[in-house]
Amino acid sequence: MVRLADLHQNIRQAIEVADVRRSRRLCTSILTARPDNLETLMLLAEVDLESGDHHAAVDGFHRVLEGDPEAYLAYAGLAIASEELRDPGAAVHYFSRALDLKPANAEIRRERDRLCESEYPGRPIPPLLNPFATARSFLEAGFYHEAADAHRLALQQEPGRLETKLGLAESLWMLGGTQEPQDICADVLAEAPRSVKASALIACVTAEVGDVATGRTMLEPMHDQDPDGRIAGYLVAQTPLAPWATVPVDLAIEQDLSEAEEAAHGVAAPAWAHWMRHALWQVLRLVAAPVQEGPNWAILEAVDPDIRRRTTPFGPLGRRVRAVDQQAGLATTHTAPPTSTPSATSATPDDDGTRAQTDDDATEIILRPWPIPRPRHKKGD
Repeated sequence: MVRLADLHQNIRQAIEVADVRRSRRLCTSILTARPDNLETLMLLAEVDLESGDHHAAVDGFHRVLEGDPEAYLAYAGLAIASEELRDPGAAVHYFSRALDLKPANAEIRRERDRLCESEYPGRPIPPLLNPFATARSFLEAGFYHEAADAHRLALQQEPGRLETKLGLAESLWMLGGTQEPQDICADVLAEAPRSVKASALIACVTAEVGDVATGRTMLEPMHDQDPDGRIAGYLVAQTPLAPWATVPVDLAIEQDLSEAEEAAHGVAAPAWAHWMRHALWQVLRLVAAPVQEGPNWAILEAVDPDIRRRTTPFGPLGRRVRAVDQQAGLATTHTAPPTSTPSATSATPDDDGTRAQTDDDATEIILRPWPIPRPRHKKGD
């Protein structure tokens, strides 16, 4: 039996050396056992992009977005595939959607601006922050009142954007709301029944009002698609459902190639945009396999149960919680120490506890300090 997280890491390593055959075989094996796993679907879409099968990549990225409408890398992947398919208008659209979710991503911005200048000469470059990006920035910074107002304003312009609805639901839930977040998520599920965050938020509300058993049952769609809780686990961990924020997954999958496959698997270097590979790899490799059964969710526990905290998630599907790992032990002055011990190669965090660096890949990891916890506002306040 092999841990799912280890299999994903092997796929990433194969992608990094342009081993498309091995990457695709491992993805297919996982999806045979776990057909809805979003991380595997994302990796397979990347493999399709690597191998030049752009139509399959488009289908794959769309399937990822059905489960995680906030997956900014899926939008970026759609943009790259669209440009390769000679549809620059669609490419600009998808790059813009990715930027709305990650306004600070300079690489995506450069690609979007490049296409705007080449395909629409004379038109002004879009502003740095539109209403959608402003709403997302407020949410990421922990300004939930401002985030809720900004998301409402953005929805007035485009009422059908699922990622904006989810942002509004999360902002309201963080402020202590129950009924309106639940109604918004139900609306999202009516259009995207596989949405992990919408299902998780409804489960959270259900558990908070006292029905933990039903809430736990409602987490099943999340576990099918995202057993590691990378998309909404940080929300679930702040409720009575915290013990089920993740579920361990082990698969009986053969990882080694036969000798014939080893001799024939040579693949030319991929031709698709190098910045996308770099972006995917940088995000993916930062989330290594955890030492324990799952991430150390205790770091998200608030001192006061009526106060919710926000953290900064990482990962390939947009919003993702970092697991504590021996190769990248991160300390923070705001939380209890992790259960695992940092490796000897890990750098000591700075005084503010926001920076760490590992020697294996020299990747610098920047963590923003947590925002000050905000008290939940009861209805009628």
